[in-house]
Amino acid sequence: MKAKYPTTTTEVEDQLFSCTKCGMCLAVCPTYQETKNESFSPRGQLSLYEAFLNGKLDNIREIRERIFTCIDCLACSQVCPSNANPELLIRLAKEFLIDIGGIPLASRMISRQIAPSQRLIALLLWLGAWRERYQASIGEVSEQQISGDQFLLPFPAKPSFLRQIRNRTPASGALGQVGFFVGCAANLAYPELALSTLNLLEKLGFRVIIPQEQKCCGEISLLVGDCRTAMKTADFNLRLFSRKVEAVITICASCSFVLKNEYQRLLGRKGVEFANKVMDISEFLVKNEVALSPPPLAKKITYHDPCHLARGQEVRQPPRALLERIPKAKFVEMSEPESCCGLPARLNRRYPEISQSLAEKKATAIKAAGAEIVATSCPGCIMQLKAIQNQAKVVHVVELLG
Repeated sequence: MKAKYPTTTTEVEDQLFSCTKCGMCLAVCPTYQETKNESFSPRGQLSLYEAFLNGKLDNIREIRERIFTCIDCLACSQVCPSNANPELLIRLAKEFLIDIGGIPLASRMISRQIAPSQRLIALLLWLGAWRERYQASIGEVSEQQISGDQFLLPFPAKPSFLRQIRNRTPASGALGQVGFFVGCAANLAYPELALSTLNLLEKLGFRVIIPQEQKCCGEISLLVGDCRTAMKTADFNLRLFSRKVEAVITICASCSFVLKNEYQRLLGRKGVEFANKVMDISEFLVKNEVALSPPPLAKKITYHDPCHLARGQEVRQPPRALLERIPKAKFVEMSEPESCCGLPARLNRRYPEISQSLAEKKATAIKAAGAEIVATSCPGCIMQLKAIQNQAKVVHVVELLG
């Protein structure tokens, strides 16, 4: 059962004390399953946090090291019989530890200087991509690289999606007006995906509003525990989309998860009102019963569920419903389609072996399904799925809808 996402301090405290430490989360936690170390599990991390709050532990650095190993896959919150929300409680623990212990220099720079600027995120992406390839050229395999000839990070596109459309005038739309929250990855790494989304929505008859000034959704700041910066980012983005739109469309599972859930916690009532408009592109298309005419594709297609879409938003069937509408295509399920692809652990350089194990399991599932195409709903997952296997072409669902 998925716990109610708390939006007040009282609800947060109620969920913290409702955790009975039963250990159900151990069975589904990827980091615990790979390490068999209790301190890597939600139960272990929350026990350490409570011991710190009660004055039984005082080594904040060691506790922070464990708390920050959570890869944010949300599996624990799905199985919690106490209806607590361990994943959120761990996020709150990060924020509290940052408040009292300070934010490390690197995290502070990423959250407060780099994340608010698409240009600086692009520079960081370029440096990361260059680093991977340089290490490969001198015979080293970076901690973010699974195999010797495939890389995680693409070089940023030139120009970005937002720069490509900066002089665009929104087309009129008979079916209504929607906002498009692009997200960093689609804007900088996969502008063709964002263009496909825009073209599809306009073709279907929607007027699409795309604020040029939109920033990162705030997930970068939240991952390092910088709640104050995330709140400022949320307020900025919300005001950008305050003009009358019937829905705010996303093509990134993590973006829609943050916009729907975290904005409620960070911004209160106005965040709730905004969250009610946010929809993943597949969710939006299915709910509105739009008349799609995807081109025929005589291929076998499987689908990978992003953690933040399936578990974080309970959106599972809409992407599959769209894929099954593609003429001549055969849809097949892979085993454990909701298992994490390992991207968060891969970006967290502390424990690359955890990411590698998760990635290998996902690659094996794709191969066993015999699919020629693996579709998903998150640009981050696209990066990882392209890097860990080469037997199937990796695409976003929207790219197959024509």
